[in-house]
Formats: sequence, structure tokens, C-alpha cells
Amino acid sequence: MMTNPMIRPSCWAVGALALSWLIPLARAEQVAFVVNSNQSALTISGSFQGVAMQPQGPGGLTTKYAGTLLADINADTITFGGGSTIQALNNGNWTPLPGGAGGTAPANYGGKVYIIFVVDGKAAIRNLELDLLSDPLTLTAGAFPASGITYLPSSTSTATVDYTYSGLVGSDSGSNPLTGTLANTVSANATLAVQGAEWVLTIPVAVSGTGSDFAYQVQGQIEARAPISIPLAITDFQVGAEQLTFTIATTPGKSYEIVASTDLSSWPTVVDNFAAGTNPTIRSIARAAAPAARFFRVREVTP
Repeated sequence: MMTNPMIRPSCWAVGALALSWLIPLARAEQVAFVVNSNQSALTISGSFQGVAMQPQGPGGLTTKYAGTLLADINADTITFGGGSTIQALNNGNWTPLPGGAGGTAPANYGGKVYIIFVVDGKAAIRNLELDLLSDPLTLTAGAFPASGITYLPSSTSTATVDYTYSGLVGSDSGSNPLTGTLANTVSANATLAVQGAEWVLTIPVAVSGTGSDFAYQVQGQIEARAPISIPLAITDFQVGAEQLTFTIATTPGKSYEIVASTDLSSWPTVVDNFAAGTNPTIRSIARAAAPAARFFRVREVTP
């Protein structure tokens, strides 16, 4: 049996100390964030035929967002690879009905333009659901360029803008799908921070677009949170005359096992399927007689 310096406790995954802005990650990890609707809202402004858009009622042009946001994170980059479903919430009942007929129905946004005799128009946006795409964006002390993000309808989006208008500019009603991609033009950085046991992702939003007779801007922010997955760790290691003693950070009620290796390739089990009753958990094994360094890991046993 080798002496203490030759027996090396290790983590099941590399890096787990929240001692800086970010828990270090040795490899890319996809994190599913839950959008915090209390801190996520986007406001629409714009014009139709040169006439400024107004809300149909209080709060008609601002709504909150919910849903799921997916990001691939490693030690120095964050990437949005698609698959997010960021859903606009309904903020009232707005004109017209789906399809453009007269009447009101729940919608994400409700806007209007009006100049007497010239134009009287109303529009409602419904079922808006967004996705995010980006190349790898460099993380610097938890900040990254929000301008590197592109917004587009999610793969499950059925978003439409329902409209009706009349006046000297003519008259029409109907419904159009919301399609296409929009680059984020905001100059401020987005941030990825650690708060307690959570990742907190905050993305400022500023996008704009134009059509043949309208222009619009969308501004605000999306905040999303995810629990931090901290790898299991052997937090203390003692070498006795006849046994090795491990102190392991565990979750009471879950089961674990200790595995060992002499070549970092094969990892046979040395302590099988023990249930944690407390945190931490202490386990001991007999000292092996083989004169070789052994490496140890602890892992959760899935039922």
C-alpha cells in the first residue's frame, strides 16, 4: 500500500467551487433555464402609415414572458443552440378577433393607430413564442455580448398578428403569421451570474423591423434561472493503519457508490450502493495491499 500522497481523492466531475463569479466547467454543459416572468418583459413601439402606435388599453404594448431557455455553457463561452420556448403571456383582451373579425379576445399585445378620417386601425399579437440562436459568445467575468443573439419564432410557435384598419389609407382585415429572424441590436452586455444555488441569466433585448407601411421596435429584458448542478465531491480523506476513510458531500435520502481506479480507465466499485442519511456521509474501506496509486470517485446511484 502506498503512502498518503499517492492516494488521491477526486470529484465525479471536474470543478465545483462557487468561489468566483462562476462555477468552473471543464466541458460544455446544456443548462435548461426557467424564464422568470416577474423580471422578463418586452415592450413594443412603432408606427403604421407614419402614425405612432398606441396601446388599445393600459399595458397593451408590454407583456411578460415565461417558458424555457436552453444554453450550452462552459468555462469561457455560452452558446444558444436553439430549442428554447420563451412564451409571451396574454396581457388583456384586444381587437380584432383571431383572423381579423370584429370583437375582442385574449392576446399578448394590443395596439392601435388613429387619426380622424385618415386611419383607424387595431392589431393584436397572439401565441408569440421565441427561440434564441448564437455562435459561441465569450464570457468575461460573467458578461457576454447580447448583440450576438438572434431571435426567431420557436419550432412550436403559431404566432400571428391579427389586424383591421379603415380610413383614407384604405381598409382591410386579416391575420398574418409572424416569421423571420431578428438580430439583437442592444449595446449592453448580457450576464450569467451565480446567486446562491442558482444560475441567473439576464439578457437585454432591443430588436426592430420594418414592412411596406409599418415599423416596430421591441425592447426589454429576459431573465431566466436554473439550479446549479454541483458535482459530488470527496471533501475529506483520511489514511489509517488498516483503512481509508472518506467524507462525502451527499444529499440525504439518495444512494451513492465509491469507485476506484489504478489507471483512470477502469473504475470498479469498492463501496456499493449506500444510502445517505446525513450530509456529509462518512464511509471507510480496507487498505489495499497492492503497491500502486489508487484514484477514487463517488457517484450517485440512479434507482
